[in-house]
Amino acid sequence: MGETGKVVAEKAYCSRKFLYLIENKGGTPCIPCKKTYKVQWKIDEEQYKKRNVVERFFQRLKENHRLAMRYDKRADRFFSFVLFASILLWLK
Repeated sequence: MGETGKVVAEKAYCSRKFLYLIENKGGTPCIPCKKTYKVQWKIDEEQYKKRNVVERFFQRLKENHRLAMRYDKRADRFFSFVLFASILLWLK
């Protein structure tokens, strides 16, 4: 789970089975529930907003065709290109 133990995901992952799995592993779910659920729970809105920043970053990375199609089959080369593309985005 990592240091913080928070799991941030979109509404598609709000099933009870998934939430119980997160809690059993010692994590804290930050997943909004669907509007059709009778019981609505509260989430940490500030933490959930940060998910959007991460998601937009990955979308920017996928604009690079080499990353999206995963031409590099070796994990070390793929990871090094991910780092390279991340640095290029950071420098923009």
